[in-house]
Amino acid sequence: PDGRSTLWWQPADLSGAAEQLVSSPGKDIWEGELTPDGKFVVYRTGSLGTADIWYRRLSGDSVEKGIAATKFTENSPGVSPDGRWVAYSSDVSGSTQVYVQPFPGPGAQVPVSVTGGNVPVWSRDGRRLFFTNGSRMMAASVVTGPSFSVTLPELLFEGNYQTGTGHASYDVTPDGKSFLMLRPVVGRSEEIVVIYNWAAVEAKK
Repeated sequence: PDGRSTLWWQPADLSGAAEQLVSSPGKDIWEGELTPDGKFVVYRTGSLGTADIWYRRLSGDSVEKGIAATKFTENSPGVSPDGRWVAYSSDVSGSTQVYVQPFPGPGAQVPVSVTGGNVPVWSRDGRRLFFTNGSRMMAASVVTGPSFSVTLPELLFEGNYQTGTGHASYDVTPDGKSFLMLRPVVGRSEEIVVIYNWAAVEAKK
């Protein structure tokens, strides 16, 4: 009604009409994802300068609740495969870094990146957390239960890829061996680049 961007969903086979999933009065919603159990939706509101991360139940008590809703910029939320943790980027320290905290909480905010981090993506097995730092693709090994711990991030590869800021524009295959990424080409449309078996490629350098 107020012209804001909201979150919608629709059956993938188009067997039903699109329906509004989440709206947040007075705020734009730019990205969202369901938790693995399908009970919650996690989403980001606001512009990149005022972004916050929220969640709400899809049934029952559907009141909007904050995950990271502060005066700082928080974006790129990603829920872990087991549904117990949420990763996101924030500039709370003065530079943009990746953090993880329990979902739905409460719990401490655990830093993942050290020298900069953005747009985190979980591996399908939940054992690694990928993120970007400028043109570099980084990865940290994580332990998600019963508590959360993380190793010092390592550099996987570096290149001229478009990885996004508010939301990741890359993904990792289920086996964790390949990435699907966008590479900008001057004077041409963007093209999709698939990096196969990046570990072997790096070993040959």
